[in-house]
Amino acid sequence: MTKVMTVEAEVTKAVCVEVLQHVPTLDGRRRAVENIRRSLVPGGRCAIVNEAYSIVRQIRGRPREVSDGGALFFHSFTSSELRGLLTSVGLKPQRVLGCGVLYWTRYRFGPRALATLDEWASFLPWADKVAKFSAVIGEKP
Repeated sequence: MTKVMTVEAEVTKAVCVEVLQHVPTLDGRRRAVENIRRSLVPGGRCAIVNEAYSIVRQIRGRPREVSDGGALFFHSFTSSELRGLLTSVGLKPQRVLGCGVLYWTRYRFGPRALATLDEWASFLPWADKVAKFSAVIGEKP
């Protein structure tokens, strides 16, 4: 990624879902998050969600990063890496959540009950360590 589109607006909320995991360089990811910070009004909040480099992913032997020739680049994040990315551009991380704690079940058995339980589990302190996705909520001071 050589160019990051800039936004010339001021918003109170911004959402970035599964985008940064496809940006191949740390500098490119910083520029994308910096653009989010610039577009937020003071007190504005953002939610950034990406695939997590969780314990489950590590146990299953999945790579942290994939950059195989012509394939789409992929990078999974630790929760501390996401917090650090926000901090590096001047955003204040408010909370980290794990989304898809029960993703490994594919929600096959009792999908409504599992989805409800999964939503509840995302607020547990360890959720970001085992979930499929990590979400970090940040605020512009």
